[in-house]
Amino acid sequence: MMKRIKRWLHKIYEEDIKFFGQMNGMYFR
Repeated sequence: MMKRIKRWLHKIYEEDIKFFGQMNGMYFR
């Protein structure tokens, strides 16, 4: 059960990093 939750959180975390990376790329260029 915990493994599944951790994998799910990791997936969301990676997508958030990509999203914020794009936002930061727009603002800081």
